[in-house]
Amino acid sequence: MYNLVVVIPALAFVDRFKSRMESVIASIASILLVYGAATVIWICFMAYYPKVIDMTVPWYEILKELGAGWILAIYIFWIFYTLIETALGMIYGIVRRVDAHLRIYGRGLTRSTEAILAGVSILIAIVTAQVGLVALVAKGYGTMAYGFLLFYFLPLLIIGLIRLRNPEWRKEFWAKA
Repeated sequence: MYNLVVVIPALAFVDRFKSRMESVIASIASILLVYGAATVIWICFMAYYPKVIDMTVPWYEILKELGAGWILAIYIFWIFYTLIETALGMIYGIVRRVDAHLRIYGRGLTRSTEAILAGVSILIAIVTAQVGLVALVAKGYGTMAYGFLLFYFLPLLIIGLIRLRNPEWRKEFWAKA
């Protein structure tokens, strides 16, 4: 459920589809890429079952056990790059979202308040990281999934259905959004 976060950037491109067929083809390609990768991961993990269950970071442990040094180095670089990219993107997204919301009311964030908001976001991340990876995944992902369901998926579903039935509903508001 927490993977719904990828829907946000995808929605930015929905209006570029020229036909329903393009949309269907893009959906099928996405499903094949995501579930194809997930299937490969599942097959690899099953080769190490039941030992994989107790691994904190299974890919790291598997690559280390295989003695794949250069692949392990690429994996570690890729993980750190992905974490940094995701963190920066999320912090930037939070700052831009708050700024856009304030601009609706005639105010906006100054450069210093943007920096403070980014700093507070980083401090929250540092405090949260003290919990540990396993505990964070065990408890945080479930909580995050319910949060996404409540604050993201349900509003998206409700507003999407309303707009499908009545495309003119609050059109001027959505044009600004």
